[in-house]
Amino acid sequence: MKLTAFVLLIIGTVGLWPLTSLERLAKEPDTLSVELTSDEIRHWQRDVVASSLQACLS
Repeated sequence: MKLTAFVLLIIGTVGLWPLTSLERLAKEPDTLSVELTSDEIRHWQRDVVASSLQACLS
């Protein structure tokens, strides 16, 4: 679990994923599908990061 938190911190810190979205996912990890449809998430972010986020959250 510590590694997952570290990976999510790095993803948010370097700007690969919006921190506000990561905060919502930390509270409700089952809502990734909702986050993926958010206007806040860019297409390249979905393509590059979504599968890694899914792996971290499951």
